[in-house]
Amino acid sequence: MGRIYSLTLTLFLFSFIFAHKIYCQRIQSIDKKILEKPYRATKGQTLNIQCDTVVLINAYHYQLYEKARISLLSTDFEKYNEVFNAYETQSKLYKQWNDSLQLKYMDISTMFKNSIENTQNSLISIKDNLSAAKDSLNTANQNLTEAMQHLNTAKHEKWFYASVGFLLGTLITVIVVPK
Repeated sequence: MGRIYSLTLTLFLFSFIFAHKIYCQRIQSIDKKILEKPYRATKGQTLNIQCDTVVLINAYHYQLYEKARISLLSTDFEKYNEVFNAYETQSKLYKQWNDSLQLKYMDISTMFKNSIENTQNSLISIKDNLSAAKDSLNTANQNLTEAMQHLNTAKHEKWFYASVGFLLGTLITVIVVPK
């Protein structure tokens, strides 16, 4: 039973492979040269597309597109021409408006960048001035400290000389004045 089953399966596979080789369509390569005019492919045909875009439509859709093309050719283009002219005018106005907005944006952007640079330069100048003021205050504080020390020294010297003068004066008075 197993032999018959494997023999049948093998026979079926061989017949399928050979039948496919005999009855299949050849592969059609499509490149730009073929697509210069419409190309007709039949059902089951394998296409090897070697270009950017291929549009495939069936007979029903082709008839619809052909009817649309014929109705477009038979329409009154005068009405549509006015619409197209109005659209073109609006498009030009939009382009002018867009260009003016772009120029204004560039002006504002330049002003903003300049303002930032000026602010940064001003802040650097203020920082330098504050550093110089800090140095001046530190120098003034140091001078005040030294002056206070000189005043304290002078105050002590004054009391010293006053005390010495008083004692000398008293001593001289005691010696010189007769009793």
